[in-house]
Amino acid sequence: MACPWVVGGLFLALYLTHATVLCDQSTFEARNAGRDQRYSGSILLSTSVFSRSACLSLCGNNPRCDGFSYAGGSCQLMSCVTGLVAAAGWISYEMTFPLRHYTPQGACVTCPCSGAKECVSYSTLAPMPYTYQAAYAALPGYICTAAQPFIDQRKQNKSCKFVSHWNVEVTDACISVASSLSETFTACSAYDCLSLLAVFGSNDVYGYLSPTLAPLVGSATTPSQNSTWIKVSWFPECA
Repeated sequence: MACPWVVGGLFLALYLTHATVLCDQSTFEARNAGRDQRYSGSILLSTSVFSRSACLSLCGNNPRCDGFSYAGGSCQLMSCVTGLVAAAGWISYEMTFPLRHYTPQGACVTCPCSGAKECVSYSTLAPMPYTYQAAYAALPGYICTAAQPFIDQRKQNKSCKFVSHWNVEVTDACISVASSLSETFTACSAYDCLSLLAVFGSNDVYGYLSPTLAPLVGSATTPSQNSTWIKVSWFPECA
């Protein structure tokens, strides 16, 4: 087997390593994912660096970085990767140490959110209360959020999903935001909500947002048995 190229102490054939440079005592390693190819997906950071090693160091020090693409001083860190696209002069790497194994779920597999936000999908309701099935089917199936609890879960290589619960109220649902289901989920993205509640009537839907991450952090929920208004809450589950 041929020896890999050695340039400035970096092995650039299959792996790129960075260790103990100046005061940085960290060791990072990334695997070559493709030459003349650049990652597609959500860009966490685009910046200029002096070397491939510096780009690796930036990615290694950011727990939300799954990999990066580099070309002549240009460095792109990726928070979510959908694939590789042809790009002359670029080379892409996936992190192998520390190992990053974040896997987007559901509607988040297309990496629809910017690098600054996390994508959180939500479960469907089948059947929908009253006649709202068509309206629900038209929703994108995810929100984009900068809420810190979701960022923290991502740093643990976990992905989150809002799971629906019938006849359960959201604790501290203090923000009334909308008169449609679509507006409720859109507002959840805008306000970085942690759980949400939709109240369905035969002719109306009312949406409420909550800053409470129930039941993930053990907050109480209250059963609702009202026969006229059907309440459905969405709480995050992360794994």
